[in-house]
Order: sequence, then structure tokens, then C-alpha cells
Amino acid sequence: MTRRFPHLTAILPFILLLALNVGMNYSIAPLAWPDEALFSSPAIALAEHGRFRTAVLDGLIPGMDRATLWNSPLFMILLSGVYALTGESQFVARSLSFGLACLALYIFRRIIALLDTARHVRVLALLAICFDLTFLRAANTARMDMLSMCWYLGAFFFLIRAHLKQYGDGPDIIHASVMESKSESGAMQLSFAASQSSSHTTASSASFWIWNYFWTGICVGGAAISHPIAILLAPIVFIFIIPRWRGFLMFGIGAILPVMGWLVYIIRYPGLFALQFGLQLLRKKDIFSLLGGDTGGVFVVFSAQYGGKAYTMIPVLLVFLAVIAGGAYIIITRIRNIPMGRWQSLLTLRLYFAMLAVFILLFLNSEAWYPLYAGPTLLLLAVNMYHLHASARSPVQSRWPLHALGVLFLATFLIFTVRENFVYRTPDAAEDFQQKVLLNAHECRSVYLRVRPDPYFRLRSIYPDMEVLEFVPGKLQSDNQATGLLPDLINTMVRKYEPALYPLDYPEFLRTRYREIDCFLLDKNHGWEPVLNEYLQSNRSKFRQIQIPARSPLENATLWGRIAP
Repeated sequence: MTRRFPHLTAILPFILLLALNVGMNYSIAPLAWPDEALFSSPAIALAEHGRFRTAVLDGLIPGMDRATLWNSPLFMILLSGVYALTGESQFVARSLSFGLACLALYIFRRIIALLDTARHVRVLALLAICFDLTFLRAANTARMDMLSMCWYLGAFFFLIRAHLKQYGDGPDIIHASVMESKSESGAMQLSFAASQSSSHTTASSASFWIWNYFWTGICVGGAAISHPIAILLAPIVFIFIIPRWRGFLMFGIGAILPVMGWLVYIIRYPGLFALQFGLQLLRKKDIFSLLGGDTGGVFVVFSAQYGGKAYTMIPVLLVFLAVIAGGAYIIITRIRNIPMGRWQSLLTLRLYFAMLAVFILLFLNSEAWYPLYAGPTLLLLAVNMYHLHASARSPVQSRWPLHALGVLFLATFLIFTVRENFVYRTPDAAEDFQQKVLLNAHECRSVYLRVRPDPYFRLRSIYPDMEVLEFVPGKLQSDNQATGLLPDLINTMVRKYEPALYPLDYPEFLRTRYREIDCFLLDKNHGWEPVLNEYLQSNRSKFRQIQIPARSPLENATLWGRIAP
């Protein structure tokens, strides 16, 4: 088996390591998350009733009883297939993400094998990714992030394979850029090597790399129907394909194929798609805020995924910036003897600009889940740069990025695991909190949740007849007086295809739904939902408030129970 499936057998120890890491932090990395309910709800509806509806958002976002169009559908469809066999549970949903994480490890290993790396380098890189807290978190969450990661790494695999086939299958030309002797003859040898590499492109190899661009398109299309974060792949594809413009045609053909099924579904409900998907985009209009806001700004969001405390957040950002700056220095010092016309053959250069584009987009994007893509991208660059030491006088110059990232991921993982499990005892606190919720919510016929750990799966299991609804940000609003391309497009589509919903007074739409809900289980972030906060405060006499205490580091919650008339 080892000979027939070398890549598969090589990652088995790392799959076991990842399983151990996930097991140690199963209930806290992350805590039971509201997003998991959002993606589980349409999956179980499709599995049990053949209807792709989102019950937890029923009446909170228009059309949720008819169609699920608020996000890309592939993960929910895959999960529905699993649920058809097992039924709904958090463990099953998270297990799907873990299986996809194993696939991502396999693809990552295939990529670093393409780079002709030594065995110990592959081990270092795989160890690093297994201790990356963002990778572990995505592997243990019922969200589409790990599915998107598989497509993301798949695109890298085909782009790198096309590059190596086009410019030669040997080590990257940059490896020869620093000679022990910097004589004129050495420069001539380098130039000759570059010309020899470019001559390898025959008719058959040209066909090979063109087809790799087609498969890259398939991966990008798959990423698009998994999560809108597929936009990250746009600059990567451009950086790798130029100047071979024919590659864009094959890429485009491949990209459109996976998306066609979703487009057919969208065409059935164009007005609901504009409303549901458009409202999600409008909600993210402040996503590039540098500081402050609901999320704390981009620094907090990006670096908090590596431990959540200042003593881990600040070193994380410093290491990432050091690798970026050090990578630029190493590349500049290596390419000075390479003619400018040969730069397009440098894999390291393309990897560096791809990494830089991804890092900038992620850092400016204040969404907690997206830093996942930074670690593997930097590791690919670090693995490629590791080989530079073969011809460099100072080997540590090119080795340190991989070592720095490895130490960083290991240190943040150990700090987080020890702190949460043995100092704060967060798993016990989370279990205690959920038990208190179950005890106090037993009289609720319907309950609206905005709390972490989210008790959705527990409530569904213990009280199957209870209607469980999920948090919708109050900023998710449709304003017919708003101007701009997106609001105008939403209103036009809704007016044309869903006239019964137009004009939509979204705050009143929410208030109407709130009047039907028995209980609201809420955290202290009242500013997230101004409409709900205003409704509850103006109707305080109609509710009894029950405090649900939580042990540190969790936060207390309040159960607003409607008083029977």
C-alpha cells in the first residue's frame, strides 16, 4: 500500500495527530457556534423533507421557508447527504469537516511533493499545519471553511504543476541565483540554464499545462459554490497564469461548470436570491474597518484566531509580517543575477506575490473565519524558500521562515490548549452552561438564540417539538431609500420578481416575527440587534427575565420568557 499510495500513507500519522488535537479541544475550538446551526438547518430539511429551506431563519429573512439562497450551497448539500444516513447532530456535522481536513492535508502534501522537497521538510510543513489553530478550528466546525480550503489548495496544486511543466520539472530556477562564485561565467551558466528550461515547452507539455488551468477553473468554481471567499483565488490565478493568456480561456471554461447547477437554482428564485444574498453583502459593508466596530477591527479579528490574548496575538502578527518582509529580502538577494525577461519562470516569485495578495485581503477583512487561508499559503512559500539554502552561503536566511511559522503554530496551540483545558476549564464551563439552558428553556415552544456556546443541537435533541431560531444581525436591513449599486439592484430584483415583498420595511418585518416567539436567549451584545433590543425594552412587562450564569471565561446570558396572557 505504501508504494501504491505514497501520499496517502505519508499523511496518516498527521491525520492521527490532527484527530488528537481536535479531540483535546473538541468542545472549545470553537465553542458550539451559531453558524453551525445556520448550515445544519437547511441540510436536515433537505435530508428529511427534500426542501432546501432554512428553518432557523424562518420569518427572520424573507423567503427562508421557500429557498436557501443566503450563502453558497455545496457544504449544506454534502451535509444533507450525510444526515440522510445519520440524522442531525453536531458530532456528525463536525466529523464531515474533519474528513475534509484530512483531504486538505492530502492535497497540501501533494503540493509540497511537487516542489521536490526533502522528506524532513514535508514533515515540518505538515506538523506546522496540524498545529495551526485556524486549521484545527475549521476542521472542527460545521461550516464550509474546510471544503473551501480543499478547493483552494487544489487550485494551488494545478497552478504549480502547470508552472513546473511549462518551465521545467526540476527545482525552481531561483535556487541557482546565489553561486559560491559570482563570476561572469556563473552568470552565463545561469542564463543558459534558464534558456534550457524554457525550451522544454513542447506541444504535449503545452497541452498539459493548459489542461491544468482547466482543472484550476474547476477548483475555483467548486470554491465559489462552497463560499464567497473564493474571491481570494482571483489574484492567485492571475499571478500564476500571466502571460499565458490562453490559459484564462481554459480556466474560465472550468470555473463555470461547477457553478451552473447553482445558477439553475438561482434562476428559479431571482428575487429571493437578490434579497437574501444581497442582504448578506450589505451586512458586510463595514468589513474593512481597521479599528473598532463590532468585531474590534482587522488586527483583532486576524490575530485573535491564534489564541485570543495579547501575548499570542501580537507575536502572531509580528511573525507573519517578518516572514513577508524576510521573503522579500531573500527573493531580491537571489534574483539580482537573473535577466528580467526570465523572472516569469520563478515559482518563488509567483508564490510570494500570491501570498502577499492573500495576506492583504485577509488582513483587511474583519471576518473571524478567514485567517484560515493565511497559514497554508505562507507555509507553501516557506517550503519553497527552504530550498534556497542549497546554494546560499547563509543557510539560515532561507530556512528561518518555515521554522518560525512552525514554532509559532506549535506555541499558540500549546498555550491555547493548556490555558483553556487546564487553567480556565472551559469544556466544563461550556457543559455547565448548556445544562442550565436546557433546564430553564423547557417551557418555551419557540426560542431565539444569540449566545455562545450555542445550544441549538442540544435543544433539537432534547425538545424535538421546540422551534429553534438563530441570531440575525440587526444591521441586516433593507432600506428602499438607500442609494448605491447593490441596494438599487436588490430593490429592482425584488420589485420585479417578488412584488409581494416590495417595498420591504425590514425592521417591521422583524418585529412581526418577534411577536410570535416565546423566548429569547441573549448575550450582552445588544448593540448587534437594535431592532430586537428596542422591541424587548418596549415590551419588558410582557417577559420574565432569567439570568443564566456562566463560569469564566464564558459570559452570562439572559433568557427572556414571554409571560402567558
